[in-house]
Amino acid sequence: MAVVLGKHPNNVRDIWRAIKFSGRRIGNWTQAEYQSLFDLVNKDLRMRAYEERNSKHGLVSARRV
Repeated sequence: MAVVLGKHPNNVRDIWRAIKFSGRRIGNWTQAEYQSLFDLVNKDLRMRAYEERNSKHGLVSARRV
């Protein structure tokens, strides 16, 4: 990217970060922001609870019939 633009890679990185974070809000969180975060975390946890569990270690859970 830097070569195409004819700029130093550090300059390209710095400008990208400035653009990327230009809309970021700084300061204390509002109640609405806390509530949004809470809702998103709970939604993620509910979705993970319903996902099919695939064993990463090759262990099979025993079911009693």
